[in-house]
Amino acid sequence: RLRITSRRAAHALDAAARSQATAQEYAAQARLALDRSELMLRAAEDLADTAGLADVRRRVRNLVTGNLKPSYVGLALLDGQQLRWVPDADLTHSVSLRSQAVALEDADPGARAARQGRMVIVTGRAARRAGQERQGGIDSGAAGLETAVFVPLLGITRTLGTLVLGWDTPHQVDVAERAVLTAIAGYTARAIERALYLDQQVTVATQLQQAMLTDLPAAPGFQLGALYRPAAAGELVGGDWYDAYPLRAAARGPQPPGGAGLEPVLALALTVGRYRLRSAVRTV
Repeated sequence: RLRITSRRAAHALDAAARSQATAQEYAAQARLALDRSELMLRAAEDLADTAGLADVRRRVRNLVTGNLKPSYVGLALLDGQQLRWVPDADLTHSVSLRSQAVALEDADPGARAARQGRMVIVTGRAARRAGQERQGGIDSGAAGLETAVFVPLLGITRTLGTLVLGWDTPHQVDVAERAVLTAIAGYTARAIERALYLDQQVTVATQLQQAMLTDLPAAPGFQLGALYRPAAAGELVGGDWYDAYPLRAAARGPQPPGGAGLEPVLALALTVGRYRLRSAVRTV
């Protein structure tokens, strides 16, 4: 009877241990699922108000290094038929990556992910080779990778580039993590589209503003001077303008009012008005 009781006690302890291990495993899975849910929520929040590509690059790196713990995070954008790497302004070794690019038709896994529009995962020798190609003597963070994931950045109308995460130890990318990476890449693509649109708007508006700042003509008997200072600090495109041009024997300069912080469309309207006014004055 003592032996039977001892065996039953041993079985009970063994069952309790297995139950505890199972409970711990389920708890770990629940924590992991919660962490991934919180990561996607932070991605939606952090990437919603980015200002420029450098800010997008920085926030993506800070976002994924906390939970997924990759040893390398890279971002590459399509430039014509090339995939060009975006440098991380906070990492000195990545500044030279601005000139590093691979052809879209290349066998590089990043180019393949962008070309095919699907996630590409490489491990072992292939991951180390991909890391060495990105290192190229420039980016030391990409060296020695054991697992690398290349996620396409799918924009509304076209593929924008590739998001790269690499680990220097073997890393299992399960289905749930694939879903998380796909979601983060989607938020990143939206942020990049906004950044590119804003950069384009600023470039066009700045060119319009520069076109409205006339070179003052020589006017015998007159001293002409001009200063453009936007009303708002840091506002480069205000829409204000001045004009001066020879008319008969004098130089005249109509100076209509403008407004700071105008949209490019309104700045363009002021530009058109400026040239119409000049034409009207000259025909008088």
